[in-house]
Amino acid sequence: MYPHFPLEFAFAFAPRLAFWHSDLLVPLDQLRRYAERFERLNDRQIVAVEPARPFKDRLLRLNNHRAWELIGCVSRGGSHDNFMTGCGWWACFYLHPMHHGHAERQRKVRHYWDHGTGIMYWRNHCGGDLDLIPEMEVDPGHFTRLRRRATYKVAGHDDWRRDLGNELSVNFSLRAVCASMGLGEIYEQTLHHAQR
Repeated sequence: MYPHFPLEFAFAFAPRLAFWHSDLLVPLDQLRRYAERFERLNDRQIVAVEPARPFKDRLLRLNNHRAWELIGCVSRGGSHDNFMTGCGWWACFYLHPMHHGHAERQRKVRHYWDHGTGIMYWRNHCGGDLDLIPEMEVDPGHFTRLRRRATYKVAGHDDWRRDLGNELSVNFSLRAVCASMGLGEIYEQTLHHAQR
């Protein structure tokens, strides 16, 4: 299932929903801190990653500021509120089914097309309670072509057609990247249990 779908409708089935990219490894101590942070979420809050923005983008005041679903958590109330305000996780959020009128759609059209722009719009224009994790906190464990193009062997699409399972296994040794993130023991235990 496309991950943005359960994020968009979390209010319909859970009091809160934590999430993270499949290509993200987080050291256990850091993951525990995030879990505690997510447990303390109030019922109107969302936590997501704030991507690092190049200086040029900030200088030119480009409207490409978004919340990123790299890791985070949505509360039932936050999920419901951003849905009802016509914002949300989907790309081209100005096409959200809950937008309210032509003038609002025209304001939204001027914003960046990618996922999570609606969440940032929700915070900046609709009073949404968005707590942001700086990307640099999690970037060392994000094993993605987006930040590691020079070492990636697999070329291909940069969209929903990507075969992440193939990309990750061709480009990285799971044992090595787990060890680099302090997760080597967990990897070995998991491997041992899987072989039983």
